[in-house]
Amino acid sequence: MKPEPPKPPNRKAPKVVELLPTGGRMPPCDLDAEAAVLSAIVLDPGRIDAVQAWLPQPVMFFSWANQRVYEALIEMDRLKQKVDIMTLAA
Repeated sequence: MKPEPPKPPNRKAPKVVELLPTGGRMPPCDLDAEAAVLSAIVLDPGRIDAVQAWLPQPVMFFSWANQRVYEALIEMDRLKQKVDIMTLAA
């Protein structure tokens, strides 16, 4: 007779956490991930539609600078401009 497989632990549903003012501390964010997303768009501008499906608004980026870069990338795509690091920096 085979032994029964172990039962999964009884896990409670995760608590919903409300973001409150941080009192000078930095809220959870991943600036490296933001930079990776923006870099991926610059390397393959045709993927911006897929990115916009997940990040529809620039305010979804924590960094103000990354928000501005994302806005510029969206605008360049809308105007059908070539996206590269030189045109982005201009």
